[in-house]
Amino acid sequence: MPPDTQLGRDLLVSVERGDIQGMSFGFRTLKNSWDFNVEPNLRTVEQAELIEITVTSIPAYPDSSLEVLKRSQAVAKGENFAHWQDDNRRKWLQAMGA
Repeated sequence: MPPDTQLGRDLLVSVERGDIQGMSFGFRTLKNSWDFNVEPNLRTVEQAELIEITVTSIPAYPDSSLEVLKRSQAVAKGENFAHWQDDNRRKWLQAMGA
């Protein structure tokens, strides 16, 4: 959740409107591999130290996406929010190589 500041509120509005849709990540590679048998060569980051996450309208990684999660709405509808949290944690652990 962004801070309850003018900038934080403006960010939420921009994301909800679709003005800002992507993310960029700053990281230090700890372990990676290369596939030189394809063009362009494919680098796979297997383990990294995450330094920063930036929301942006021009992401460094075009496949990234960003949306506002409406937790209170999900809870009000009786949706299984705990399942979503567990799935999200599992994906983050996989991405971080844990």
